[in-house]
Formats: sequence, structure tokens, C-alpha cells
Amino acid sequence: RQPARHQPDHRDPGALEPQPRVTVGLYDTTLRDGEQTVGVVLSPQDKLAIATALDAAGVDTAIEQAMGGLRLSPLELGWVIAALLRLSVGSATVACVTAASIMTPIIGAIPGANKDLMVVAIGAGSLIASHVSDGGFWLVKEYFGMTIPQTVATWTVLETIVSVLGLVGVLLLGLAVA
Repeated sequence: RQPARHQPDHRDPGALEPQPRVTVGLYDTTLRDGEQTVGVVLSPQDKLAIATALDAAGVDTAIEQAMGGLRLSPLELGWVIAALLRLSVGSATVACVTAASIMTPIIGAIPGANKDLMVVAIGAGSLIASHVSDGGFWLVKEYFGMTIPQTVATWTVLETIVSVLGLVGVLLLGLAVA
């Protein structure tokens, strides 16, 4: 038997040609999944330890003092705490875990409080204002070939709308199930 000869390529002439490979580097300095920086990977347990340390450092007391004069429902407070943490730390995961650790005793002390809605409120708050410290921001920017200002004008605004509408939905559901 003779070896097969290379046959000419009879592909569709209108087909797209393969593009050269491009290397994209993402540098994430926040507490999110995967490598934090070269050689540093934080597990979910590590992130929980950081959230616990923030709680032990009195972040809850500082937030309580800052929010003391505001008249917010527990659901609104959970959303605000998660949103403030997201803005300051950059990680939705850390914002959720820390806000939950702060809100757990509060929601537990309120008879008839809806813990399910609190979870959704905190989750919605943690989505607010995805920006340059968020890995998702850079993925959207690179995949869609946008500039940083374009990504802020679209992705950051979209995530903020999702966050705020999430709070509105939680508050409406709270009225419906009350």
C-alpha cells in the first residue's frame, strides 16, 4: 500500500480563514476565583478567612455607625452593605460573604424576617459597578474589542442596572410575601 498523498484543499472559498493566535493578559488584583497574582491563589476558605477577618476587624461596627442615622429596611441595608463592599474590595464573592456575616445576626433578631430575600438582596448589591478591578470587566472589554471608556459605559452601567433592579425586585417581592 502506498502512503496517502496530500490532497489539495477544496474548502468553500467563502469560508473564513483562521486568524492568528493572540495572547491576552488579564491582571486581577481582587479577591476572586483563580490566581490573584503570579503564584498566589486564594481558595474559597482563604476568602472566607479574609471576610471573617474584616468582620473581626469591626467592619460591621464601622458600617453600623456610618448607617446609624439612615432608616433602611434590613433588605435595603443588606444590599447597601454588599454594594459598598463590592465598590471598596472589588470582589462580588467577598462582598457577599462579608455582607452575609454582617447581616446574619441582624436578620436573625427580626421575627418573621425573610432570609431568602436577604440572600437575593445581598447578591444584587454585590453586582453593582463592575469596574477595572473586576475580571469580568476585562473579559467583556477584550471579547468585544472595546476601550475602557466603552466598557464602563456599557458593562459597568449594565451591572449597576442589574443590581438596582435586583433590589427593586426584592423589595416588591418583600411586599408580596409579607
